[in-house]
Amino acid sequence: MKRKTSSAVIERNRPILKRIEELKREHPFWGYRKVWAHLVYIDQLTINKKRVYNLMKQNDLLVKPLSDKLLTEATSEEPLIKPVLKQPIAESTSDKLEPTLEEPLIKSVLKQSATESSN
Repeated sequence: MKRKTSSAVIERNRPILKRIEELKREHPFWGYRKVWAHLVYIDQLTINKKRVYNLMKQNDLLVKPLSDKLLTEATSEEPLIKPVLKQPIAESTSDKLEPTLEEPLIKSVLKQSATESSN
């Protein structure tokens, strides 16, 4: 059985809860730890993390966790960004791939910059 919160504690929590609600309107994805850090380090309040957590929990201000569907999509085996190859991989007996068009250009730019820096 849970004890009832006294009226003195409710009055003491009222300005803190008002500030937490303001912060949550500005930053809806902040959790209780970031809200607590802002209250302590920016607003210079002396307040416990548990108190911030309980106030946010009682007033339904905590960030909702991701659904199971989103978590399974994010951790699937298929990469989110697929690599793009400059040239198709050909089955050949040689170990060395043919250079792309960019490689001679890069080498010539590097040679030019080396000669300019030595002058």
